[in-house]
Amino acid sequence: MPPGYTTSKKYSVMYLLHGIGGNEDEWYNNGAPHLILDNLIAAGKIEPFILVLPNGNASGYGVADGWENFTRDLTESLIPYIENNYSVKTDSKHRAIAGLSMGGGQTLNIGLTHLDLFQYVGAFSSAPNTYPNNRLFPDNGAAARNKLKTFFISCGTNDYLLGISEGVHNFCVSQGIPHTYWLVQGGGHDWNVWKQSFWNFVQMACAAGFTDNDGSTGPNQPGPDVLLGDLNGDGRVDDNDLYMMMMYLFGWINDFPNGLKAADMNQDNVINDLDFIILRQIVWGW
Repeated sequence: MPPGYTTSKKYSVMYLLHGIGGNEDEWYNNGAPHLILDNLIAAGKIEPFILVLPNGNASGYGVADGWENFTRDLTESLIPYIENNYSVKTDSKHRAIAGLSMGGGQTLNIGLTHLDLFQYVGAFSSAPNTYPNNRLFPDNGAAARNKLKTFFISCGTNDYLLGISEGVHNFCVSQGIPHTYWLVQGGGHDWNVWKQSFWNFVQMACAAGFTDNDGSTGPNQPGPDVLLGDLNGDGRVDDNDLYMMMMYLFGWINDFPNGLKAADMNQDNVINDLDFIILRQIVWGW
């Protein structure tokens, strides 16, 4: 629950899914999403919302059946339970889904085929349980183009499952489906990638209207199509962006192709050495 939760207010809801072999505690034990959210809220970068961590290991005859059972559990049981027992908004504009590895695949499978339920989809290092593109986008992406407010795909460049995320990204490019494809340079199939992905996705979703009443963009948040750290606007955060940040700090350039907001990593409306340090941590891991 977010700090200061009260039944006098309606909250947006994000469902965050774990990986294979994990359970509802995996994110808390390894990714500390509650601390990430508390810090973003305290810094004024996002509004409070409710985070739900389901157990995605639904029982069934075989792994595939288990995944299908989880889809039904989530859409037919868990979401109605949350909406009947907590003070939450119940429309797709205020509901998001994200996940890592197996949960990333489930996120794509569920989110993209239930666009009446989710307008914000974040898939981190998606696993082989991901549906083929013709099943994710049976209409070649027409519904996704019209309904998705934030579609975020991420992976580490050294992840052995990179091809899955890349395949979805390439299909989206071919069909003109708006999305962000964020690669962590040197990143593997690990929490360094997933925590950064969650940090970025949350802020992008909130900027796109996830926690707003009117869908407007807050004054200190990047617009819905701006990925923090993507200074050159290529949909990736990598060495090229870090080099551009150095050029800016040395006074060699005074703007970026993706705008100054993309470089304001801590969103304090000032671009300085601290933003460079944050970007360096994302790109190089130190």
